[in-house]
Amino acid sequence: MNFLFTHTHTYFSYEPIENVREKIKALTRKPWYDATPNLAGRFTNEKKFTLTSKWSFVLIKWLERDTVYLNGTLSEHGSGTQIDVSVRPNSGLVIFFYLLIILFIFEAFGTTILEGSVWFKLGFYALFCLILLFLMRFSIENIKMKLEKYLGLSPKV
Repeated sequence: MNFLFTHTHTYFSYEPIENVREKIKALTRKPWYDATPNLAGRFTNEKKFTLTSKWSFVLIKWLERDTVYLNGTLSEHGSGTQIDVSVRPNSGLVIFFYLLIILFIFEAFGTTILEGSVWFKLGFYALFCLILLFLMRFSIENIKMKLEKYLGLSPKV
C-alpha cells in the first residue's frame, strides 16, 4: 500500500490464459440486474482488464463513479496464468481523507475553521478520517475477495 492506498497483488491460476480471459469476459457481459459476483468491467486490450462494483458511488459524469477500481493484467506463466492486480480507491475519497488530515493539523495548532470547542473539532476530524479509511480499506478488500472467489484464486507465494 502506498500513500494513495493502492494495493498490488499477484495471483496464479493453473488454467490456461484463454480460460481465465473467457471467465472475466463472461463476468463483464452479465446484465446489470445479475448481481451474483457484483462486479462489472471491461477489457482494455487482450491482456488488461478493469473491474468495479456494479453499483455506482455517484452519478456525475466527470467524477469517478465507483468507490474502488481494480486493474488487472493477464500473462502466461508456464502452463497456467499469472494475474497481476492493482486495486485503488476513488481519488475523491483519498483527496477528502488527506484534506481532513490537513484540517485536523491546522485545528490542532490553533487555526480555526469550524466553531466550537477544540476537542469537539479534533474528534470530528479524527472520526471522519477513520470512517473514510475504513470505507476505502473495506472496498479494496471486498472487490479483491470477490475476484478471488469468482476466479478461484489465492495469492501467489
